[in-house]
Amino acid sequence: MPRRPGGLRRFARQAAQRYSTRVTHWEIWNEPNLTNFFRPRPDVGKYVELLAAAAPAVKSVQPNARILNGGLAPAVDNGSDISPVTYVQQLYARGAHQYFDILSVHPYSYPALPSDASTQSWNTFYRMRLMRDTMVQYGDAATPVWATEFGAPTGTASNAVSTQRQADIIADGIAEARRLGWVQKVFVYSMRDRGTNQADVEQNFGLLYQNFSAKSSRAVVASATSGCAAANDTLESTNTPVDAVW
Repeated sequence: MPRRPGGLRRFARQAAQRYSTRVTHWEIWNEPNLTNFFRPRPDVGKYVELLAAAAPAVKSVQPNARILNGGLAPAVDNGSDISPVTYVQQLYARGAHQYFDILSVHPYSYPALPSDASTQSWNTFYRMRLMRDTMVQYGDAATPVWATEFGAPTGTASNAVSTQRQADIIADGIAEARRLGWVQKVFVYSMRDRGTNQADVEQNFGLLYQNFSAKSSRAVVASATSGCAAANDTLESTNTPVDAVW
């Protein structure tokens, strides 16, 4: 992480200047509630300092830009990581909601379905309800929630699921978002497997295998995006480039 907020402020301003014609939404950091992404350990106060530096810097260049907080990952409060529910409570207690326009969450639920109430003690998709409660408590009900990373890994790892279960989880998540009403967008992770090692969880989140053959989940997403020509063009293509700024 940056040693000082000023460094991120300069970077954010320069990034907005460079990409303002191509990028309209900016997510400030990734999974800041995990030690892996916010060393030496997650600190909501320090993250808010970064957010308070970066968000105004982007908007000084792009007044109409939409800012997202760093997507919050599944976690428990264990002294190392911070659960997304606790993290959202602390963000709002510190007034951080003045700096973001959309609440970003990575609501993985696997191996459970997102709508499975029996797993609500740990199911991050289901627990978004508690995050929403905090938003309402602070008078921020109008701010949408985006599931900016969501899916399930196939393969042979101990926490992987079958290809059919992956499809069921994604279908249920999309349906659940529509039922809830305030989950405005769901970003499925990911388009294609990153590798061919079936034992490596991180290589197997794709809707497509590494060789571009489809898993069952591909049809689920194609059906859900049937009204979006660009999305279907990408799903049908084996060479359509997808630009992303990380």
